[in-house]
Amino acid sequence: MVNDPDAGLVKRGFVLLGVMVLLGATVLFIIYQGPRGGTPIEPTRVEDVPPSSPGWEIRVNAAAALARRGSDQVSWSVFREMVDLPRMTANCREQYHDAQETAEVSARDLVVYSLKALAQWHEKQRETGKSDVPSGLSAVYAAVDRVAESADPILSEQAKKTQATFFR
Repeated sequence: MVNDPDAGLVKRGFVLLGVMVLLGATVLFIIYQGPRGGTPIEPTRVEDVPPSSPGWEIRVNAAAALARRGSDQVSWSVFREMVDLPRMTANCREQYHDAQETAEVSARDLVVYSLKALAQWHEKQRETGKSDVPSGLSAVYAAVDRVAESADPILSEQAKKTQATFFR
């Protein structure tokens, strides 16, 4: 047998071809696998829920800021919307047109943010010795109870932590 000098070149070519096929298959697998965002968010019929009126972002930020400070001026009707996942998802669908983050993930983050602000409000009220439930807060309690039953463990866990601060 004569040692062919091109045999090594052919072997390297096949190895390189195999590596390229493997790389291509990996890229296609990742593309067609879909997004991986932790736990899936429970499906909601956002089409049935209209978005809030314009300026909702400002109202949400103002209500959360007042709640974190323990103010008696918190708008509980705004807070009821803030912990309503379908409503926040509809709002986020209207606002976010880029593909960096889905409306569902943004809405979930807003609800978690709202739940934390609500818990801080209760803690501030407790520090000042107040334990009365203002009008409108009972509707927020009911909305938080619905969030606590969510299939999403992040929402459910934060809602249960918030419920522990309630004046019940």
